[in-house]
Amino acid sequence: MFTRSKAAPVTVRLTPGLYQRLTPTIVTHLFHIESIALVKDWPEIDLEVFMQSLTEAAPLLESLHVFNVSYDRNITVPINMFGNCTPRLRNLHLCRCIFSWAWFSFQGLERLHVSCKPKNRGPLMGHDKFWDFLDNIRHTLRSITLIDCLPSRPISDSRNRVIKFQTLAQISLTGTALECIQFLHSVDIPISTSLSLSLSSEAGADVCYEALPFVSEHLSRARVFIQEVTLDAAWDGPGRFCFSVLASDDLSPKGAACIAFSLSWRGPHETIILPVARRILDALPIRNIQRLCVDSEEFPWTPALWRGIYGDFKDIRSLHISGPAFDGLCDTSLIPTDGPDENIEPGTHQPTNGSLQTGHLLFPRLARLLLYHVDLLMTEDATIRNTPFFSWLSRHGQHALTTLEIEECYTAPQDVEAMAQVVAQVSWDGITNGLECL
Repeated sequence: MFTRSKAAPVTVRLTPGLYQRLTPTIVTHLFHIESIALVKDWPEIDLEVFMQSLTEAAPLLESLHVFNVSYDRNITVPINMFGNCTPRLRNLHLCRCIFSWAWFSFQGLERLHVSCKPKNRGPLMGHDKFWDFLDNIRHTLRSITLIDCLPSRPISDSRNRVIKFQTLAQISLTGTALECIQFLHSVDIPISTSLSLSLSSEAGADVCYEALPFVSEHLSRARVFIQEVTLDAAWDGPGRFCFSVLASDDLSPKGAACIAFSLSWRGPHETIILPVARRILDALPIRNIQRLCVDSEEFPWTPALWRGIYGDFKDIRSLHISGPAFDGLCDTSLIPTDGPDENIEPGTHQPTNGSLQTGHLLFPRLARLLLYHVDLLMTEDATIRNTPFFSWLSRHGQHALTTLEIEECYTAPQDVEAMAQVVAQVSWDGITNGLECL
């Protein structure tokens, strides 16, 4: 039985046979509840029926979370929930839910998160009221995340209508390129707003480029001095490929980004990944960054991609690599370049190891290298000293590289000892099999 509390957050995790008995008690206490989280993680639970029973006003409700754990279908949040009376609601989080934008009771909403499955979101989203909904909360909204729930077709007055957000600190959009671009053209956001865009296209990557001028202009107005960039390339389902850029500055909270940009398109990647990456990176003020992270769990970064994408990043001091992207970086030394290595001072000893020393250093000012989930294990008859990686490491160790960090990798103690002979400081977590950390 519930006991009255003036500040009682309530989490209702429905189980079969429980919600019928729980409904009358919840309804009785709606008048003074400040926080409610509804979780549907049983297929036989009808959360929609439960929500339809919550028709009493919730005048003190400040936070509402509805989590639909099922991946099969969206659930519909009724428009008359809480009698359409939640004057103090500040935080609304709906996961895999159909939500009607005609719900006008959120005049003080500060955080909005709505996601749904795009294939069955249905016609009940009230997209004709979408801009009215945003206009109603533009003075108070601080964070907005919209995942696959943006209007799928142009709205009659959207071209001549601009919603000016005054307090927005974070915006995150996921949807088709046309949906996201239409949204960007219809809003005016503060220069301090962090921006996350995840665009998808069934017609190649070209249509996604229309969002780049908005991103570039936003960063220019904000005068952001980007310090770190994380790049990721991965398969995004059968026949789909995804390329992501995450940039942050020293003013951003740890783990946060001032700009995140992701493209997902259908079609071959071999010939398009390089121009797509260059097109995105050229639109961002990141040529002088000092920290670079390259993440790839499946997609192999070839030496040509490393040089083609990062050839102009001459100020990199810190490099974080995870996954198979590491292999292509090691082989960049195998790509011949014309003339002597301009990165080595005249008179400095240059390591000689045959054809492994034909290329210029890709990151001539690199001082710190962090390897994560990288396979450094040798066969029984091989030694790490005869690998392209050791050659690459030796060259950088004789130039600017002073610190090597090895975390959750596949390696052996004797190979770590060899690396410590060419790099001044080597930090190793002692793990020899990265699978131990999974």
